[in-house]
Amino acid sequence: MKADINQSSWLRDALSELDPSFDKLTFIGSPPPEMETSTSRERQKLRVAEKPMLRIQAAGTFGSTEMDYPNDREVLETFECKENVRVRFGHITKTLRALQSSTKTSLRIDEDGLLSLQFLMPSPRSGGSDAFIEFRCLALDEEM
Repeated sequence: MKADINQSSWLRDALSELDPSFDKLTFIGSPPPEMETSTSRERQKLRVAEKPMLRIQAAGTFGSTEMDYPNDREVLETFECKENVRVRFGHITKTLRALQSSTKTSLRIDEDGLLSLQFLMPSPRSGGSDAFIEFRCLALDEEM
């Protein structure tokens, strides 16, 4: 999965609103649409018609929540979806300080389940070049 979020503030606002009691965070590309159709052919037609989107799902002892990002150029600069990943929410909260100062965010998941968050940081000096900060996190082992 590769998702480049145009404004880091959208991801920052979503993550900062999550309850600290959540322990798992799942990044899902193109979640299946919730539908009440009876035949698989009708379901297939709906899946093809829908644009892919990025869903962030948080779960913990006291409940769960979901946030959806549409595959729209205003929100996601690029979006390619193949893998989903579940990580510890505590690991993602370690990135919030960098996320607060960044202007763009790139979220990537490789075939081994490695989550990479890259934050574009503006230069503190005018005319200086921007820099990236990168955080990497392995997916949770579902058997643990």
